[in-house]
Amino acid sequence: MRQIGKQGWVTVLLCFFLLLVFAGCQKEEAAEAANDPLPVKPAELETELVTFGVFLGESDEELIAQRGEGTANYFDVGDTSVVSARIYEEEIFGLEGDAVFVFGDDAKVNEIILTIAGVSAKDLLTEIKSSLGEPTLLVDEDELFHAEWQKDAALYSLDDDGTTVAITIGRYYGGDD
Repeated sequence: MRQIGKQGWVTVLLCFFLLLVFAGCQKEEAAEAANDPLPVKPAELETELVTFGVFLGESDEELIAQRGEGTANYFDVGDTSVVSARIYEEEIFGLEGDAVFVFGDDAKVNEIILTIAGVSAKDLLTEIKSSLGEPTLLVDEDELFHAEWQKDAALYSLDDDGTTVAITIGRYYGGDD
């Protein structure tokens, strides 16, 4: 398992803080239909997850060339400002959301955090399971929900803290299987 250095932890914490602030500022919208809160079918869901996953390992320049500037967040290293993340307003699985592309110590996209308004993690779980299979880890307690999957070179997680639903797609470095 790869160790994260001090700068990496600061970057991760900064991005998580910005994600919480940004998600808190978002307008919440009701799901499109009470009986079907997720207007995307399983095959489309898997395609979208894979579509986001292809950006793992991309440089900032490569990301800009393919997706545009977005909103950049910077981290100061000495006298130099380094891009720590780029945020794009997105329609994710047919719902309003944001995609936060977080850069690691190697200046490559290390993880992508998708925040989605108007749906619960439990609504997404059934659809994601049909694409990625059963989660390797599932925690469902009161206001905390967390599920994880590993597929190909990516680690997927679904989180719901009662206010924000997020799907994180991260680079998978292997480990004890």
